[in-house]
Amino acid sequence: MALHPDMRWTPELDTELRRVIEACPDQELTALAQQDPAFQSGGFRAGNIVALRSRAVQLVTGSQPVSDALRRVLRTHSLHRPVVGLLAATVLTDFRHELAALFGTPRLLLAMLADERTDVRDLAARWLRQETPGLALAPAEAATRLQAPFARLLETVGTGAATVATIPLTQEAWHDARQQLEQQLRDSRADLRRLKGVDDKYARQRERQTSLEHDLAAAQARLKEAEAQTRAAQRERDAANTELARELRHREERLQAAVETRLAIEASAWLTPARAELQTMRTAVEQLTSLGAFDAATMARLGATLAQRLREAYANLLPPATAVDTNDDSPAGLLRRALDGRDAVILLIDGHNVLFGLQGRYLPPQGAAAYTAATRTRLVDDIVRLAAPSPACRAWVVFDGPTRTESTPARNVRVTYSGGEGEHRADAALIDNIRFFRAGGDFPILLVTNDNGLASEARRLGARTLSAREFGSFL
Repeated sequence: MALHPDMRWTPELDTELRRVIEACPDQELTALAQQDPAFQSGGFRAGNIVALRSRAVQLVTGSQPVSDALRRVLRTHSLHRPVVGLLAATVLTDFRHELAALFGTPRLLLAMLADERTDVRDLAARWLRQETPGLALAPAEAATRLQAPFARLLETVGTGAATVATIPLTQEAWHDARQQLEQQLRDSRADLRRLKGVDDKYARQRERQTSLEHDLAAAQARLKEAEAQTRAAQRERDAANTELARELRHREERLQAAVETRLAIEASAWLTPARAELQTMRTAVEQLTSLGAFDAATMARLGATLAQRLREAYANLLPPATAVDTNDDSPAGLLRRALDGRDAVILLIDGHNVLFGLQGRYLPPQGAAAYTAATRTRLVDDIVRLAAPSPACRAWVVFDGPTRTESTPARNVRVTYSGGEGEHRADAALIDNIRFFRAGGDFPILLVTNDNGLASEARRLGARTLSAREFGSFL
């Protein structure tokens, strides 16, 4: 390096160098810069003290030899003037560990490197190449070791050995202790700031943890509620599926039973007079037999006669069909035979559609086309008058209505208000009735309507249709 061609520069030595440069007064450093040509290069400005100090450090740590003027500045403000310059090389060699313990190894070595004596500089360079330039001695122990060699000198200047321990060792030791304390203070402040940051971070993390725990608890509560709702919905769905399966399994059976029951009632109503007559005949024969009025041969002939009359009664329940009635297979002919008691038919009537189709009968000539309770009642009365005398004709009138209601103005006449909301409510009820009756057997179904869409759907399901005008000819 610049202070010695064969030396090892250390960070501790660099720190001591910067302290010595900082201790140099501004005027002295300015005068040095004006005298030393090395300061003239690199954009030097005489008034920039900070740049001068940086330039001085650069020159000392550079590869070029240091000028005598710069070396004198280092000797003046380093340990050289009070200590190193006063001691011979042999003394420095003998007591270097003690001096390093008292003044600090970097200060001692820098002062020796700034010395004008070559042998002193060589000693410093050699010690720097060693791993441990000085022994680790305590300042008190180092002072004790130096007391004996310098006892005569201390006595000469009036300072006894007994008072040496009470005198502060050196200004440099005090300065080092101060620097150490300041460094410890800076480190403590840095640790305090770091710990404060850690505390703040911990507080934020704690708040976040609390918030997350609250969110987790809320989410778990919602999850439990959702699971409970899911289980309830699952139970309801299972129950609905069970009910639906049972309903699907028994629907056809219920429909068949309902149709058979209805038809049985109808057949019973039609056959009651004939059965009453045959029962009277059977009772009379039994009474004659119990009295012994006839012999066995006569009773056999009476039984045969009774059986023949039974067959005739069933055969003659319906009036004989004329040739015209038999050939007339139109919907009007079917209705005519049912009204005469020669055929059974289920007569479905689209109530409001028939009222609209027969406005001349049910609406006033100059009135609004509005259907009132009176007009509906008049249509029902006409149907009762038409169908009631004919048990073989079962009439069912369906009107649109806000509430589903049913009434039976005659034994074989039923009136239904569909209920519900929206259009074509009666149409849906009529179609459902057609499906119901078709599922129960092959019975003739006749629908009275002028609605082409409804009529087409009814014919597709197997019913026959009659217009309102054709139906009006029977009223």
